[in-house]
Amino acid sequence: MNSTRDCESGQVTILVIAIALSILSLLPIIACVAEVTVTQHRLNNLADFTALAGAQDLEFAPDSACAAALNFVSSQSKAEISCESEATQIFIRLQFPVTNSVIRRFVPTLTANSRAGINTEVTN
Repeated sequence: MNSTRDCESGQVTILVIAIALSILSLLPIIACVAEVTVTQHRLNNLADFTALAGAQDLEFAPDSACAAALNFVSSQSKAEISCESEATQIFIRLQFPVTNSVIRRFVPTLTANSRAGINTEVTN
């Protein structure tokens, strides 16, 4: 007589293999999401530093604030920059095309915005 234990032997192995294959199939998706997250974080940092580089010129040469920001971005990255400056603030918008062809179908460009300026409030 065959017991149920003999009939079910090997099912755990098949279950473990199926779970392992499903986890392995998710790894490329996780890697793509991680790549986009890291690239977005780096673009945000670049936008912040670009705004700070432009804000350094706001007090003494406000007309050249966007030029300073453009020079900083061109030396650091191939991101496209949009810059607006006022008397005490500079607004930066960076756009960077996604290089991964799989991700580009869903997210063609990454965008980061930043603002920096001169503190005009005087406290005693």
